[in-house]
Amino acid sequence: MEISSEETLTVERIIRPKVSSTSSEDEEEEAEIRRLLVKTSRIKSENEELKEGVIKAERENKALENEIQLLKEQQRLLEE
Repeated sequence: MEISSEETLTVERIIRPKVSSTSSEDEEEEAEIRRLLVKTSRIKSENEELKEGVIKAERENKALENEIQLLKEQQRLLEE
C-alpha cells in the first residue's frame, strides 16, 4: 500500500496552509486525510488485482470456447 507522489503532493497542498495553526482539529483532519489516502491506495491495489483476475478469466473462457469448438468439429466429423 504505497502512497503515490501525486497523492502526497495533494496532501501537502491541503495540509501545508494549516501548519501555522496546530489545533487538535487540524491534526485530526490531517490524520483523516492520511487514512483516506491509505484506503484509496488499498482500493487501487485491489482494483488492479481484480482487473488482472478478469483478464485471466477472459483468457480461460476463450480457451474453453476454442476447446468446445474443436470438440464440436470432432463430433461432426465422427458423425459423418
